[in-house]
Amino acid sequence: MRSAKQMKRILPVLLLFLISTSAHSQWVQLNTDSVHDYSAIYFLNSDTGFVCGVENYTSGDGIILRTLDGGDSWDTTRLAGTGWLMDIQFLNSNIGFTGGEDGGIYKTTDMGSTWTPFPSCSFPYDFASFYFHNSDTAFVLSFDGQLKFIPREQFQLAQ
Repeated sequence: MRSAKQMKRILPVLLLFLISTSAHSQWVQLNTDSVHDYSAIYFLNSDTGFVCGVENYTSGDGIILRTLDGGDSWDTTRLAGTGWLMDIQFLNSNIGFTGGEDGGIYKTTDMGSTWTPFPSCSFPYDFASFYFHNSDTAFVLSFDGQLKFIPREQFQLAQ
């Protein structure tokens, strides 16, 4: 029979094991197109989400994955010649933006079904991420560590 002192030593280890096993079991691998490299994820709600990245290092084609069923299935949109898409954000359920390499920004107005260049807001540098404070204010963080403010005149968000 074990002493109380031995049980006090075993109990924390047992609890740690149970907690780590429980935490690990909450993650489920989803079926995605694993040949691409991904850089950002954004969910509008529990069902609708997006992932962006690049097809591969040599193609220079951006990739956007979209799920409408909480990640059970994904459709893939390839944006030829866009470079690596580093971030993806949405203002509402229809209007979203993606971009990254070479400062190109692309816009959707139909929940990611189609993406078009958004030239009034392109930049001559690669950016790492962007943030929309509201429909009038946006910020871009470049890879060289600069934070850029995008004024409303340049960043026309009209549908």
